Amino acid sequence: AGAPAPAAAATPAAPAPTAPPAASTAVPERKPIAPPLTAYMLGLMPLQSAGVPEWLAAHPADDGRGVLIGILDSGVDPSVPGLQTTTTGAPKILDMRNFSSEGVIPLERVRPDARGRIALPGGLVVTGANAVRAVAANDDWYGGVVSELAFGDAPAADFNGNGSNRDRYGVVVVRGRSGWVAFIDTNGDGSLADEHPIADFLVDRQTFSFAQAGAPGVAGPITGAVNLSQDAEGRPHLSLVLDTAGHGTHVAGIAAGHDIGGVNGFDGVAPGAQILALKIADNARGGISTTGSMVRAMDYAASFAAARHLPLVLNMSFGIGNMEPGAAVMDSIVDAFLTAHPDVVFCISAGNDGPGTETMGLPASASLAVAVGAAYPGSFAPVQFLAQSPDVLGWWSSRGGELDKPDLVTPGMAYSTVPRWNTGGEIKAGTSMAAPYATGLVALLRSALLADHRAATAAGLVGALEATARPFAGQTVLDDGAGMPRLEQAYRWLQARHAVARYLVRAVAPAAGPATSGARPSAAYRRDGLGSPGDTIQDFVVTRVADPGAAAAPAVFRLVADADWLRPAQPTVTLGADGTARIEVHYDAAALRSPGRHVGTVLAVAASDSAAGPAFRLVNTVVVPDRAAWGTVTGSLLTLPAAQAWRYYIAVPPGAADLTVRLEAPDTTARAALSLFEPDGRPSRDGEEADIGGADGDTASLAVSANDLRPGVWEAVVQALPAQPLKFTFGASVPAISIARVDSSLPGAGLTLRSLASRDTTLFSSADQVGIDTAWTATVTNGGPYTRTFRAPAWATQAVLEVQLTPAFWNEVTDFGLTFYDPHGAQLGNSPANYDFNRLTVGLPDKRDSSYAVTAELFPAFALPQPPAAFTARVRVEFLGAARPLTPLPEPVTIPGQGAARVTIPAFTSLAPSAGWRDLIRLRVQGRDGDWVTITRLIPVRAGQ
Repeated sequence: AGAPAPAAAATPAAPAPTAPPAASTAVPERKPIAPPLTAYMLGLMPLQSAGVPEWLAAHPADDGRGVLIGILDSGVDPSVPGLQTTTTGAPKILDMRNFSSEGVIPLERVRPDARGRIALPGGLVVTGANAVRAVAANDDWYGGVVSELAFGDAPAADFNGNGSNRDRYGVVVVRGRSGWVAFIDTNGDGSLADEHPIADFLVDRQTFSFAQAGAPGVAGPITGAVNLSQDAEGRPHLSLVLDTAGHGTHVAGIAAGHDIGGVNGFDGVAPGAQILALKIADNARGGISTTGSMVRAMDYAASFAAARHLPLVLNMSFGIGNMEPGAAVMDSIVDAFLTAHPDVVFCISAGNDGPGTETMGLPASASLAVAVGAAYPGSFAPVQFLAQSPDVLGWWSSRGGELDKPDLVTPGMAYSTVPRWNTGGEIKAGTSMAAPYATGLVALLRSALLADHRAATAAGLVGALEATARPFAGQTVLDDGAGMPRLEQAYRWLQARHAVARYLVRAVAPAAGPATSGARPSAAYRRDGLGSPGDTIQDFVVTRVADPGAAAAPAVFRLVADADWLRPAQPTVTLGADGTARIEVHYDAAALRSPGRHVGTVLAVAASDSAAGPAFRLVNTVVVPDRAAWGTVTGSLLTLPAAQAWRYYIAVPPGAADLTVRLEAPDTTARAALSLFEPDGRPSRDGEEADIGGADGDTASLAVSANDLRPGVWEAVVQALPAQPLKFTFGASVPAISIARVDSSLPGAGLTLRSLASRDTTLFSSADQVGIDTAWTATVTNGGPYTRTFRAPAWATQAVLEVQLTPAFWNEVTDFGLTFYDPHGAQLGNSPANYDFNRLTVGLPDKRDSSYAVTAELFPAFALPQPPAAFTARVRVEFLGAARPLTPLPEPVTIPGQGAARVTIPAFTSLAPSAGWRDLIRLRVQGRDGDWVTITRLIPVRAGQ
């Protein structure tokens, strides 16, 4: 039986293009960032990190052959050297499916006229009806238009390489003798007479390219395929499968590339494996997933593999930040899928919000998925840092907190395959690159077991990789999980035939009832220290997943703690008849007084099989913040080993007016990064990272203004980069002045400030008029998208779009895109939201007429294929221009010790064009001589209220 056809996806609304095509310009030839042979010789596909070369030397036939890898991503370009065949000469890509809404071409019934001309929707006309008629089985013809503009910006959406993304191509779809086929005017000459019919990729693996501008016989910079199906009424459904992000093609090369760039032996991890290319992303909107695309792709992959009796490994280098770790709908969907398919391993990128604690993304947070963190491969250090370095933990890799994640860490940087338009982007970094590496490792082990005629379960394959992995020096389980896999050792572990199972671990309060499989979190995490004696007791509920063979797994475990402040209440635990047990652990409060992050783990080792390694782990984290950060706190000179992180935690009270952290290094040859994370773990929305060393200088600072400062425990991280230790000093300041009240109405708009210091404080202030804003609650129906258009003032140089969602709503989505369009439908910019608050800032053209308007778009993607009927979001739009100082300057204000005083905004002329708009006034307050009192607040002022 054939694999099921993908469900039709709705075409999203977007502003229609109205401008004429832009003039073509000469496009310079793109060159690789390095020749493929050079990259191969330098080891920039870092296979040595997990022992892949040694594996292939010892097991040459166990190179992934016989295994199918599903790549859920932005698409895969099938023309790229390295993605043509496997090591046995079999086709590398078995199918290409589009589950996103991007690339869907609306079709309408069309008929040719007497001269063979076909009028298509949108006013486009093509000729060559005789070529279509020769293939058509009947007169039921459908036409559409492929618009480059709908695919985003050049160069990705410049299909013919002419320097413009405004070209349009006609399409006619007819039923051929063996199914629907599409005629696409790939050379843009307005005729279908010289085109060939293209069937669905699964029929005979056809691909197509738009012709290079000025060279009709030369393929353009992108190649794709078509998906053709029909609806219940028998009408055709056409979508183009194109990788206009380059991401999925790169990921596919890491997992299973063979002879990358045409270089013999330049391979990805599992060159013998075959690929299922499953597009889930709308690349034009920043590469975001679309509603239900993940679910549809997962189900299609399982059906496709089952129909062909192929072992399946899935890879998804996608994700967003967690707001309530472990509670996301997509997490539960992934877990349900993997429970129903216990032989499938699903590797998902952990996220790139590190090195902060509590930054693990979703759906990598799904309990049964393999959350893959990133390592920095030492093979890149001589090129990037001009020095030798071992593999080290990637500083960008997301960390756990309430989640017992990541599970593994693999190289998160590689030279790999890219579409021709992305030439020069062969090196990419991120946990997106780490996940396919882990996927390839699973495929190699699965291939070996297949050759041995041995069954394989996800529990066994993942258990082997975790039990034999090598942790990174100086890191905790929150940072690198089990560590870097070692392939040969994992295979020997499998040969020992340990009885294994998968376990769900949930951290619960001691007084709580039994935890369900959907409860959260999976680790104990106290962000604000120990609040009471009861905080020294933590319970965990462990449940064995009912996988094949799980019943034979051990039920009695020894419990061993790896930290002196942590101990289990009992030395052993026995799972009950239902496969569950409750485990109590105790904390030593006296050992948890020093500020910093304290991480400890209780390891459960089978009493009957200690060689199998830990069956599950109980992770505990206690953060002790520094509560003495009022004023300026500056530490002494510290030394940080290369590639290690140092953490500082600051308790910020409600009403705090500012937070500033500062890093200084006396040696500018050492490179480092300073980053700041909010109390919920997300990177600071007001500037998340600053670098030092080399051209970046010897100091870096990050400041959070009063508008974006949230109360709670903030985390500052100093990260030494590879190759050289870092000597540094660190400082943090929270002014002993709080904002007691914000007055936003005239007259009398300003701030009421309260002093927390015992001495009097004199403050000097200034005020600037910087723009206007409007805010409203948007109601989004039927899953969106939602658009609203605004006239841009002539004085504005920037437009800003802010969206605030609720954490509960965030649990339902897999992505949320923000986009600004110009009056012609071209994008001014987009931003995939990574958390429930996101801000997009775009520049406005200098030369524009008074009618120039911008359209703001909200584009949500829901985990479930059926979106909610309606939801609300709090939205703000700002227009910003050059600052206009307000005069006269406010008089200096003296706040008595422990007292309060007001700072008032001077009078000004409103820029607000109409009701509903407010003026934005930036009020800056500083102490005498620019000392530690620094307050910057953007105040929206509504006149006459």
